[in-house]
Amino acid sequence: MTVDRRHALPAIEAGIELLGSPLTRYQIDAAAAINEPNTDGTGYRWPKIVILWPRQTGKTTLILCTGVGRARRLRDYRAVYAAQTGHITSQRFKEWIEAVHRRPGWALDYKTRSSDGTERIAVRATSSYLRAFPPIPGRLRSGALDLVVVDEAQEHDDDRVGRPLDADIQPTMDTRPRGQWIIAGTAGDATSTYWARHYQAAAAGTPGTLLLEIGTPPDGADLDDPAVWAANHPGILAGRTTLERVTQARNELGPDRFYREYLNQWSTAVAVSVFPTGAWSACHEPTAGITGPLTLALEVPPDRETAYIVAAGTSTHDPNRVHVELVAAQPLALAVPTAARLAAEHRTPIVVDPQAPGVTHIEPLRRARVPLYLATAPDVVTGSLSLFDAISERRITHLDQPAMTAAAGTAQKRKVGARWAFERNAPGGAVIMATALAHHRHNRHAGRETPHIAT
Repeated sequence: MTVDRRHALPAIEAGIELLGSPLTRYQIDAAAAINEPNTDGTGYRWPKIVILWPRQTGKTTLILCTGVGRARRLRDYRAVYAAQTGHITSQRFKEWIEAVHRRPGWALDYKTRSSDGTERIAVRATSSYLRAFPPIPGRLRSGALDLVVVDEAQEHDDDRVGRPLDADIQPTMDTRPRGQWIIAGTAGDATSTYWARHYQAAAAGTPGTLLLEIGTPPDGADLDDPAVWAANHPGILAGRTTLERVTQARNELGPDRFYREYLNQWSTAVAVSVFPTGAWSACHEPTAGITGPLTLALEVPPDRETAYIVAAGTSTHDPNRVHVELVAAQPLALAVPTAARLAAEHRTPIVVDPQAPGVTHIEPLRRARVPLYLATAPDVVTGSLSLFDAISERRITHLDQPAMTAAAGTAQKRKVGARWAFERNAPGGAVIMATALAHHRHNRHAGRETPHIAT
């Protein structure tokens, strides 16, 4: 593709100034294509841009330069940005806002907001802005927008998030002649159905859509050969990263994830659960419930988007089995009063782990005077092993709730010393950990802990 660089630098110079460092040649070429005007000069040639770049190539930097640069030059320009979760979106905006505050004199030109979920960088002179939005259907509140960016698109599935999100995005640009939609990410896996749909449409040459793809090795290349990495990864070629750092990433991520995130290789593999095949479904009892005292556990995943409360108690189906059930899946602000109500109704504390990634949920619970049981590191490990054994041996019952079944189907483990615990960063990790903690605490309270067979 031939690009005219005259369209690039003026459009992104404010962003480059903000970052304090120049862009690479391939970033400038991409900026030229993104900013190429349409024939009458009222908008852009490409209403939709799909960017497939590996990690450490400056994809997000390019997007920031585009949003801030246009807001600096264009009057009433409205741009919004979302990463894979609202929490990570907020983290990125806070870094960008700190960069604004470090620039001498910029406080006079820019107005910033740092509140979670409403972060914004606004240009006083043009009344334009770049602001955050969480990638949650129904949360894109602006009625009219000029630029919508969905970054890390490989993290979204199509049915639950993707198509509802698209239905929110498209109308925001209907009345804006400069409207442009940028969808970006690394290669995905079998769960990346949203990203796959947009990438495949761009690769097929859908009118009005431009695919920007760099860093993909040729067919038949040895993906474990450092020479292939050095010859194809744009970040190495441009000096943004080093072969040593990419080698370290290969050692840390493992082959499948490394091929996806650093070499643009799409994976069709689906994570295999740690539970034996069919073990979870064998515990399904559609009429089961809890009789007698119960235990409640609350977990929040690292993105802090949803809090999960799981109950465990003696199963009505069999007094020798424990019934586990998801009783709430809500935004944290709503989950706190729910936890308070459940704890009061059942006269039991809520089990929480003070070492969990989403640990910020504990203070709101304390302020609401919710009685808490703070799980220890041994509780986390023993609870994980106990739940594994109970499911393997059909010593639990459940209702086959979609969120719990999905979590059991993708449950992964992480090594903790000589033993292991469930991986919270795996899909559904917070649900399966809440289940493990509730199950473990109930067994201890009931005095029926059993030896572990798990290793």
